[in-house]
Amino acid sequence: MLLKINLFEQITQHFYEDGNDIHWWIDEEDEKDFLESWGCPEENPDLKKTDTRIINGKQWNEFWIGGTYGEYEGTFSDQECPNCEHLMVNTDMEIEETGEDVKVQFCSNYDSDCGYVNEEYRRVLKLNASYEKKPYIPESKIRLAGETVFEFVERVGLSCDKKPDKFVVLNDNYWTECTICKETVPCTDFYIGSGTGFASVFFDHVCKDGKPSNGCPSTGTPFKKSTKEKWNGLLFGK
Repeated sequence: MLLKINLFEQITQHFYEDGNDIHWWIDEEDEKDFLESWGCPEENPDLKKTDTRIINGKQWNEFWIGGTYGEYEGTFSDQECPNCEHLMVNTDMEIEETGEDVKVQFCSNYDSDCGYVNEEYRRVLKLNASYEKKPYIPESKIRLAGETVFEFVERVGLSCDKKPDKFVVLNDNYWTECTICKETVPCTDFYIGSGTGFASVFFDHVCKDGKPSNGCPSTGTPFKKSTKEKWNGLLFGK
């Protein structure tokens, strides 16, 4: 993205909206390409041009600075790339080891091989490249000795018996329908995870006919006090 040099240049823009995600001002010179991408009646019959305006080069520059780059990949800054003079883009990158978000910048010139990024960007890339991810260690399974799956769900507060459309009791076990191959499969494990603090009932199952495996817990609930408090905070914003 290059800023306009002539601040008095007249630019015609059209406003398009579809009642959902699209509500953008499009430069008239870009209108044809925009409609080829977004205006196909079969794909977006609700797309309509609802307004037109003329702005000068100064207003155009101000319009883009702080605007969205790409598909929400960052925002245009008021700084130019030292290599090609296109605007730099502000965004956040995560340091994988710590989970910290760091503000970085990269060049908005996607039509060339400029590829300029600032020092912070390079620093985070270097840290992430050298970071060795810890090997996965399965969490410990907590369950009372001799406890049945029925006793377990009652103790932890899982309401399997109140969901007859999802769980059925056969041969002293809970069964549920595989969401992939629709076969009815039994509970294969149940426990409270020492790390997550979740009480879960599992229905591990490998589908037939080469379909993907369905090996995820079918149902679970926060059990540890700290897990419940964290979960409630996510649900209710506390």
